[in-house]
Amino acid sequence: MHKLSLRGKYFGVLAGILSTVAMPAQLCHAAVIQESHELGIGLGDDFGQSFIAEDAAIQSIGLVISDWNPTVDSPFIIEISLYAGTDFAAAPVSSKSVQLEDGFGGVNGDGAWFDFDFSDVTLNVGSAYAFNLHSPNQRGGIFYSDTNPYLGGMMYQDGEVFADTSDLAFRVIPKTVPIPAAAWLMASSLMGLTVISRKPRKIRAR
Repeated sequence: MHKLSLRGKYFGVLAGILSTVAMPAQLCHAAVIQESHELGIGLGDDFGQSFIAEDAAIQSIGLVISDWNPTVDSPFIIEISLYAGTDFAAAPVSSKSVQLEDGFGGVNGDGAWFDFDFSDVTLNVGSAYAFNLHSPNQRGGIFYSDTNPYLGGMMYQDGEVFADTSDLAFRVIPKTVPIPAAAWLMASSLMGLTVISRKPRKIRAR
């Protein structure tokens, strides 16, 4: 049996380090997305959506929004509240209030994605959450689908289930997990040692 060369040992250690370094990136799952939004509805009432958390650290919750009542002489404000549970009787987690620019998503148009910053919250992976939207001046419009249901949750209107097959167009964007600088430094050092070990050896004269 041949002994493992020094270069082979370094490559083995390097592969182990790099696989360990890559682990944090694997903790970020794909964003929860219900992209279909063939139907629109005005925010005269409150609307919401429940979902199952796929990531503990999230960056934002996004929805498709349009300026449906631009003649209103007041700011275009959307309030969103997040709850730890399948409905809005559950414990509140966080609330945001955002003023959108006039005409955001088009005036009575097809809308555009807007992502509300929830980077300050931590979710329990696999647990149910629900968010509720409110427009103080009833100016906005949001979009939903009733042909491609998201199996992990449902759409609400004023706290009641809107329809069993309906879901808001929404997405939950996870935070990206940076690779620690120390891990990169260690990997670089091992790569340097591997290069050194590949230098040609002198052949002794017999």
